[in-house]
Amino acid sequence: MGYAARLAAFHILRDYVFENMAMPAGSHVLGEDLGERRLHTCASLARECDVDRRTLRSLLEAKGLIPADTAEEALHVFDAHLGREIAESMRRLVPVNSLPKRLRCTRPLAEQLMEERILSPIVTELTWARGRTKKSVDEKEIKELIHRLFVNAKPVGSVPDGMVDLAKAAMKANAPAGEIVHLILAGYLKNVVRMIDGQGFDAIYLDPAEAKAIVSEVMIGLSPMEVFGRLRIPVASGWELVQMGILPSHKILTNDGKHVIHRFPLDAAERFLSEFTTEVHIGAALELGVDGLKQEMKAAGAKPMLLKTEIGARIFRRSELPERFRL
Repeated sequence: MGYAARLAAFHILRDYVFENMAMPAGSHVLGEDLGERRLHTCASLARECDVDRRTLRSLLEAKGLIPADTAEEALHVFDAHLGREIAESMRRLVPVNSLPKRLRCTRPLAEQLMEERILSPIVTELTWARGRTKKSVDEKEIKELIHRLFVNAKPVGSVPDGMVDLAKAAMKANAPAGEIVHLILAGYLKNVVRMIDGQGFDAIYLDPAEAKAIVSEVMIGLSPMEVFGRLRIPVASGWELVQMGILPSHKILTNDGKHVIHRFPLDAAERFLSEFTTEVHIGAALELGVDGLKQEMKAAGAKPMLLKTEIGARIFRRSELPERFRL
């Protein structure tokens, strides 16, 4: 082999090493130093960022950077930049049960903000992600929500006559407070103020008459929670189905595209259940417990279209089920 061929082979081999092996910056390979780390393993990233390895692994699995439930995590490498972003987000985890205090709002509103995906858990890709990763929100997202809320509210020193806080506005509009928040963020409500010396949602006041009128005008159909409740599936599973397009929603978009409101037709649950079903619905129709039903369905060769490990619930296509289970 001539010199040029050997040199080319060295370059190919060196590039292969740099692109496929987790090596720290400065590593010397075949005559060249690696200027910046390109790949990490879970262990090397945990050391570099000084974060808990088990929590990091859960996040990396959920984000798809390493395979789930593998005992050989050290063999799997991933993009160092993406890994660092995930590791840094761990430092900003805010537990869901701390949201009311952090946002200065009621617990029911905090729950609605999560259910409506106005705020999202740090892990949404896989609803079965372990531990606190599925029960926490990124601090950056919380700050962005408060910023957007305040941008859509006029600063005042005192509450104008006729204006009420969010809870009272929701009560007068006969709508969940989370829906009122949607309308504020989307810019539909114009008569919204915030107390200059207030914090979070406690600072917000609005015209209840306007809120009631806009709710009836914009919030047509069913909310995500109403549909997921009728389907008797977990909230996270419902959103997975929405993202997949299996459970279509009507999206109400703002002009700038920064806020989306999901609404559903009145018969959304019935449409879904005409084509798909779950063990909850089958078991209820057959008056069978879940354990007994699973054994019977397995014996009959019934296979789910979507697994619990994929979306947090087992979804079956009716046409693919044995006749007994098409209920």
